Amino acid sequence: MANHKLSDLKSFIAVLVLALSSTHVCLASPYPQSGDVSLKTNVSNRHAATESTVEKLIDQGRLQEARVKLREQLAKEGERPRLLLFEAMILYRENRYQDSLQKLERVLSLNDNDPDAYKLIGLNLVAGGRDDLAGAYFEKAVALAPRDFMARYYLCIYQLTDRQRVSAETTCRTTTQLNPKYLDGYLALGVALEQSKMTQEAIQTYLQACELAEQQGSKTEAPFLYLSRLLISLQQFEQSLPPLKKAIVINPKSPEVHTALGQALGRLGQYDQAIQSLQEAVRLAPNEKSPHYLLIGIYQKLGKTDEARREMQIFRALEEKEKQK
Repeated sequence: MANHKLSDLKSFIAVLVLALSSTHVCLASPYPQSGDVSLKTNVSNRHAATESTVEKLIDQGRLQEARVKLREQLAKEGERPRLLLFEAMILYRENRYQDSLQKLERVLSLNDNDPDAYKLIGLNLVAGGRDDLAGAYFEKAVALAPRDFMARYYLCIYQLTDRQRVSAETTCRTTTQLNPKYLDGYLALGVALEQSKMTQEAIQTYLQACELAEQQGSKTEAPFLYLSRLLISLQQFEQSLPPLKKAIVINPKSPEVHTALGQALGRLGQYDQAIQSLQEAVRLAPNEKSPHYLLIGIYQKLGKTDEARREMQIFRALEEKEKQK
């Protein structure tokens, strides 16, 4: 796999690390679930307006307003499982993972076949540092809602971080099949293909992600960055430059993009530009080792021993600091 650390995986996984980035938790499946669909439709119609309002407020980060609205509905309707689920979502967004889990325990006591509850339990466990326990809950969500692409996506990311290479590839493919327009699904599939050494297909998958991002007007540089990193790992430095330049336009404050660009330019012998990119990466992320390491090599090639020695000292200091964590 090309330069994808566990931390990288968890950063592009907007949903698994949702707990860390406070982005949207997608709970509802886009397809009808098994069981009494007509009953669920009736329930959904009766409460749809309230649920939609609360979920939108949570999605927008307006947690206090969501909580007020929720209290009103709980007073009217009592402990309906879906309302309790929204309460657990709010707690999750507030980083109160244990409280959220306790609320979800109550949800399951009222309805133990709710795939959304199992998804949110898994996310809470990941956010709380118990990744080892999360997989079973994502698997349960998939079993209950096999056509829920988000349940598949959560499971796919879990499998990637747990190095379940073959399973992750299959799950990621299913995610993109269930929702061909879900950008993060293609990123996850690309990483899974890299892990399986299916390099050419990984490139094509990242290209699909780049095309989809442009069609959707996405503001994330991730597809272009992941494609360029893979190309750099294959020593296709010239080919890595166009996606890197697009990535910088999208997010000029990404130290990862500046680091990758500096690496590619350095390998192409464009040392002045490479140094400029790497120095910008250092400015944006002073505690990141990679740009310092790359600067050492460039300064050595240029015969700038003092600069190389300085970068080596910084690199070693950062390494020592990392060991002490």
